[in-house]
Amino acid sequence: MSKLTEYDATAGRRGLGDRRSVHRVYRRLPWMEILLVPAAMAAVIAYLTLKSPFLYVPVVAGLVYAGFAGLRRIPPAEGVRMAVVYEGGVLLGRPRAEPVTYAWQEIASTGHDLGASDIGLASGGLRITERAAVTAIWPAGREEPVVLAHVVRQNKLAEALEAGVRPRLLERLRATLDTEGTVRVGDLDVTDEGVTLRGGLPGTAAAPAVIGWPELAATTVFGPSRLRVRTSAGRCDVPVRNAAVVRDFIEETRELNV
Repeated sequence: MSKLTEYDATAGRRGLGDRRSVHRVYRRLPWMEILLVPAAMAAVIAYLTLKSPFLYVPVVAGLVYAGFAGLRRIPPAEGVRMAVVYEGGVLLGRPRAEPVTYAWQEIASTGHDLGASDIGLASGGLRITERAAVTAIWPAGREEPVVLAHVVRQNKLAEALEAGVRPRLLERLRATLDTEGTVRVGDLDVTDEGVTLRGGLPGTAAAPAVIGWPELAATTVFGPSRLRVRTSAGRCDVPVRNAAVVRDFIEETRELNV
């Protein structure tokens, strides 16, 4: 029985329903990418000087191998190896351990941070820096998230997770507003009267900026986990989990109170 079949059986026992997508996790070997530069130079020199396919084919083969080993990812020895999205939740497969499952109602929120990479020259040779894209899952009742990096089709995974938690997260936000009168998301407070930026607007005093609905020009999603609030006095980017859901909640609350 394959691992994926075992995971489907586990998800079935948990009542997660049909499988939607599979996202494998790999670890990179960044030091192998450095071999691409000398291998490429050797291949070019061999082509220009030797001009014999029998002599430069081994070099090209070495270049292909270096590219495959450097850019291809291999499964991690520990941690999460596979994230499988089902109709009713997500399963996280781990090597030599039982998989962990979360039904959508067991996830408080999710987040996604885009990665970035930079390649440049430094003293002593090539410098490669990389910040991996990260997807996080906050199980209900836990402060620390489950963090996933180096995931194949990671943006699709983040979208699937947010789509799964969206209905229940909206319900929680509405219920909190009805019972407590204030919803706190990141550095932003939402009430029936408007929103409050607890850190203030850029270029102003650090005192909280209270923005009534008439003064709120627009709220837009700026990045997977960042909400942009525009007012007549300026704009402010607020890091929040599930920014698209929070944006829709703010717009819904505005429509009900204007």
